[in-house]
Amino acid sequence: RSLRRLSLRITRIGDGGGQAVARALSALEVLEELDLGHNAGMSATGAAAVAGALPAALRVLALGGGFGRTDAALALWEALGQRGAGGLTSLDVSSCGGEANAHVVRRALQPLAPSLRTLLLRDNRYLGRDGCWLGLTALLPGMAALRMLQLNGCDLGDVPTAAVVAAAPAGLEHLCLSHNGAGPATAEALERASLPSLVALDLGSDASACPALARVEGTLLRRRGPRLP
Repeated sequence: RSLRRLSLRITRIGDGGGQAVARALSALEVLEELDLGHNAGMSATGAAAVAGALPAALRVLALGGGFGRTDAALALWEALGQRGAGGLTSLDVSSCGGEANAHVVRRALQPLAPSLRTLLLRDNRYLGRDGCWLGLTALLPGMAALRMLQLNGCDLGDVPTAAVVAAAPAGLEHLCLSHNGAGPATAEALERASLPSLVALDLGSDASACPALARVEGTLLRRRGPRLP
């Protein structure tokens, strides 16, 4: 009952395991960090059961690396928001696949947004389709606590990536946007952005392909610090 950190990473949890995890979590009232990443066997049903049992003390949740089948990670993410887990400070839903739209992303993220300091969404290509990224940019301006945002490898495209930059909160310190097809629009957004706290920026190969982007990245890095590895 006094456990504060629990990792069930790469443990092949299916729906039956999800039910067992939910039962165990109900007794871990002071659990602050939970890693369920790299478990690809759970469905949305199992994910919802886990979400319903997450303790109120939870601050860090990692689902990255492929959690569940199809939309299981989104189901858990959304269920977490519905139960009012407003104290979460770090959420990792990287490489979770599935499909979503702007409404689903906004609905799932909105209850968590005020307290999040770290949001890892890298390698989720659904964010680049059908305006799904709009669900994120609608919330970013109000995420005053956010310090790290990873969106690398989401295939957003230049204009959506520029919209993310324009919407980013002023307190953001680490921003990863590589492999999104960023270009001139993103370069212009970075030039105009008010990000005084930014100390690390990753534009990856996109900067190599766009002189304007490389120039802006270089200026920001000289002024604010090293590039993210």
